[in-house]
Amino acid sequence: MARPRMTRSERREQLLDVAAAMLVQSGPSGLTMEGLAARAGVSKALPYSHFDNAEGVVAALRARELAAFAEHILVAVEGVDDPNDAIRSAVHAYFDVVTERGHVLRHLTALEPSQDTGAPRASTEFVAELVQRLFGLRRKRARLAAEMIQATLLGGVTSLVHGDASRTVVEEVASVAVLAIVRAAANGGAAIRPPVRRRGGVPGLV
Repeated sequence: MARPRMTRSERREQLLDVAAAMLVQSGPSGLTMEGLAARAGVSKALPYSHFDNAEGVVAALRARELAAFAEHILVAVEGVDDPNDAIRSAVHAYFDVVTERGHVLRHLTALEPSQDTGAPRASTEFVAELVQRLFGLRRKRARLAAEMIQATLLGGVTSLVHGDASRTVVEEVASVAVLAIVRAAANGGAAIRPPVRRRGGVPGLV
């Protein structure tokens, strides 16, 4: 029995799935329209009915992956009222994406300077809006927090890649750091106390 014909949207998704596999195997330079058609088992002309060129395929794949990442985060915090729990849920969801889709995102994010760890970097706008929604920060403060949160999470991924700590430890440290960033941004740094001297002159934090 012949297979049912794919709808246009189903075919587009199939082409993006195939493109993701090619990207992992050969990197962006190995992704061509002709190669995509051959790998997907379609005519050479068909990919052009969905994308202008190979760069367009990569852009569409990146948009799809980051949209899925953002949706995963939003689902994770949905209905979570406590800000501490919301942060932990969001951080856990972030590292879920890194674990499940990092092999694809590694090649997509490598197209940007300094983004070579395979970590998904959502737009600053998305993170800022999420911070505003959860904590009620003003726009400029939310953007400041968003930039620092992104750097914190990317640093966590680097630690995982290098084997510096387990995922459980990285998530815990990242959650505490993200919450501290949000609180400091909300209070303009007033929440951070200066170090105090302990016995022996070793500085500590209160």
